[in-house]
Amino acid sequence: MRKQEMLLLTIIVVIASANADICLTESKQEQWRTNLEYIEQKVKDLELDLKDHASTCKSGWEQLNKHCYYFSDDERTWFEAERYCRAQNAFLAYIRDVTENNWIQSNLNNMNGTDLLWIGATDCDTGIWIWSYDYVPLTYSNWNTGEPNNHRGQGENCCHMYDNGKWNDIMCSRKLKFVCKRNVNTHCDQH
Repeated sequence: MRKQEMLLLTIIVVIASANADICLTESKQEQWRTNLEYIEQKVKDLELDLKDHASTCKSGWEQLNKHCYYFSDDERTWFEAERYCRAQNAFLAYIRDVTENNWIQSNLNNMNGTDLLWIGATDCDTGIWIWSYDYVPLTYSNWNTGEPNNHRGQGENCCHMYDNGKWNDIMCSRKLKFVCKRNVNTHCDQH
């Protein structure tokens, strides 16, 4: 932000100086024009830098549309994974459509040594499957045939994705790899 403040101050000085001395010589006018063009270009450059900064994910995260995704290398319980994601200003992935589901599946298939991945759906508190991100019931789902089934009433309250992109409910205490999701413009710890 320091660069922007200095640039703004320079622009104000240029404008104030130009207004103070209306009868400038032709060479002075040309010098002012050149300076103003230089400042305008610097403003455009800063705008582009800010735009680039606001539309990228930090290192280790992958981007799809306006979201960044982190695919873990370690295994955690569903609750540990959710806490980890929240510490990253993110949540376990909430999936809104088939395109996003297929993209996450393709990334899962590229991960070494795993065919299961935690996502952010749960029915822990309500018996209704919701996203931990916003506590809203799922409007899109890709359940495997016969799922969710809370197999033998064992408390299968958390959701994972198979490597075929289908979802299953299992016990939250299982340790699996996971995927976090956050908005692309959440840059509190970007640099």
